[in-house]
Amino acid sequence: MKYPIPVTFYKLPDGEKREVFLEAEEESYFTNAMIILKNGFKFEFEILTSDEVSLTIVNILTDRDVAIEIAPTYHYFHVTKAFQKLITNFNLENPNA
Repeated sequence: MKYPIPVTFYKLPDGEKREVFLEAEEESYFTNAMIILKNGFKFEFEILTSDEVSLTIVNILTDRDVAIEIAPTYHYFHVTKAFQKLITNFNLENPNA
């Protein structure tokens, strides 16, 4: 089963904003992502001109990135792994660490 997580996607070339879903393969990632979202954060991703993918956690109140992971390509495997790492390593008690 796959678990959809809401993410804001900024599309090249003009940064058009779209609301999409990234799918978590495991329920534990989905659960952690929902905890992050319920605590005033959101997920964003964009494909960079280098073809790398930037995945971030953003504080909704300050609109500042508080965590980032880079996937080497837009390939589903790389994006999923980077997104899982972003969720797993995020520290709610110290979000700027």
